[in-house]
Amino acid sequence: MNEFDLHKTRYLNKDYLFFACLSILAVGIGVSAPLFLPDRFYNDAFILTVDLYNEIGWWGSYPLTIAFYKYTGLKFLPYALVGFLQLSILFYVLFKIGVPSGFRKLTAKNGVVWLSFLLLAIYVSMPSKEFINFLFVAAIPIIFLKKIKSNSTFILCCLLWFILFGSIYRLYYLMIPILSVLFYVVSRIRLKNKLVFTFFIGLFAAIFMSLSYGFISGSYLSEISRDRVNDERLFSTEASSKIEPPFEVDSWYGEAASITYGFFTVNFPVNGLRFLLKPQILAFVVWQLILILLLLWGYANCLRKQKQYPRMFWIFHFTMAYFIIQGVFEPDLGSAVKHKMGFLPLIYIALYYDYFRKNIPV
Repeated sequence: MNEFDLHKTRYLNKDYLFFACLSILAVGIGVSAPLFLPDRFYNDAFILTVDLYNEIGWWGSYPLTIAFYKYTGLKFLPYALVGFLQLSILFYVLFKIGVPSGFRKLTAKNGVVWLSFLLLAIYVSMPSKEFINFLFVAAIPIIFLKKIKSNSTFILCCLLWFILFGSIYRLYYLMIPILSVLFYVVSRIRLKNKLVFTFFIGLFAAIFMSLSYGFISGSYLSEISRDRVNDERLFSTEASSKIEPPFEVDSWYGEAASITYGFFTVNFPVNGLRFLLKPQILAFVVWQLILILLLLWGYANCLRKQKQYPRMFWIFHFTMAYFIIQGVFEPDLGSAVKHKMGFLPLIYIALYYDYFRKNIPV
């Protein structure tokens, strides 16, 4: 080993050590979460473990998650122990994905990821659908990205994986392959500003799918997701950061406005700055704004270098498709951040795309 390699190894080891320390801190926060989190944070955990309405089954996010916690025995454990086990697994998974060089340095990108670790500790410190969601998404970087040598096989496996997960767990994940393929087609067109046009087409496609669904079923997608949730907790404290579109979603233009408003509110939550007296919401807003700006910069770079970053190109397609879909169903800013934790493995890869692309077997 020459002097350069030795220096590089020491440099990376410091990053590994920082990753380990941050993970231990996050697990510690998760274990102690029952001591300081308000009861409303445990509403979903209560549903998943008690199963008051006998929803257990093998299709759909709630039935499957209830079955998972029952048959693994996790529902019988204290929340602190559940948080310890779940978070230990998730941080090990992230470690297996990889620790970027320079991870210990204070930068905007690293800061966003460090805060993501702490957010993960809060939202997965109890029985949660995001635990299963995280593991599913993590299969893409751990198995498909690193083990499959063919680019076309990698893309096909990812698309089928989203279709499978969307079919049995979260239906809206079926929109990710559709939007991702659409993004790829748009990227092949010679345009001056592909980034803006890609998002415009993505929003248009999401609106079209919702209107088509509404034509068939009688209810639009945001109506059966965001509106239904917000109506159920109209006078609840959970509704403080709820997303309220400017029009009712009982018409095609109301649904189009709802999805567009939802997309910008979730991903560019400038209007969330009004929560000056609620520092936790304000922190989420700042985190989201920095995150989306970093991802847009990386996505724009990948659009310019499609041949150099073929797989990272698709990682960004999947991530941006998910961000657009959040504009359809997210009921509030807190839920938007929570659901992003379930998608964190791909967000993590996308943020450090320039590092991870070097370790792909192509």
